[in-house]
Amino acid sequence: MACEDFGEWRNALDDVRFPKNCIVDGLKVRYLSFNDATRAQREVWMRRTFGNYSEYLFAENDTSFLSTSVSDYDVIVIGGNDARRVAKIMKYNAIMFGQKLKVSLMCDGHPRRRAAVIAAGFDDVFDCARMDPIEATARVGAMWSRYESTRARRAAEQRDGERLDMIAYATMLTGREKALLRLLLDREGREVSHAVIRSQVSTYHENMAVGTLRVAISKLRKKLREGVTVESTARQGYVLCIAGVADRAA
Repeated sequence: MACEDFGEWRNALDDVRFPKNCIVDGLKVRYLSFNDATRAQREVWMRRTFGNYSEYLFAENDTSFLSTSVSDYDVIVIGGNDARRVAKIMKYNAIMFGQKLKVSLMCDGHPRRRAAVIAAGFDDVFDCARMDPIEATARVGAMWSRYESTRARRAAEQRDGERLDMIAYATMLTGREKALLRLLLDREGREVSHAVIRSQVSTYHENMAVGTLRVAISKLRKKLREGVTVESTARQGYVLCIAGVADRAA
């Protein structure tokens, strides 16, 4: 596309009414575009789909599109039909993109090209010649929800690990021992009956017997930190007792 044609596409944007997309509202989108023959078509599509976004024109050895010193971003869209060059950007910057949502934007892209960029690590490939902005925003919203769920799950797992590591050598615990310890920790200082423990810790394919529970508690006791004990009660239960953990954490 000639430069004057690209200018006409840009000027035409002012005459187009772009609807507000509530699904992607609030997401910070960053767009890196190659200056190729379909740049103008992609830009029209980007404006229709995302409205406001920050745009960078690709240049060799320029990494300004990665910077978060001034502002951060949630979604990175890389526009271009050269699958090899697009994939190369992902290959060399995958760590920097981290947990960003990564989308490749093509125009009449061949299926093999789209497959190549997906294999390089992109979450999805949009084709501005085929995909309606409404579908694109729905896809972005769904992918972002999955990203958020994954982040929340990992954060919860980290907090859980830190919590268990305060009172036990967490890296040494088996899955069953972690489940036992969580249950006792949630009711610290209070008796938890054998029946409750067995019902909570048993799996769908294995019902924990009383003898199995006693063995599991015995093994768990050996992995507790100093000042932490699991005491047996006269009424067939266990109590988690913690002393001095706060002092060691400080």
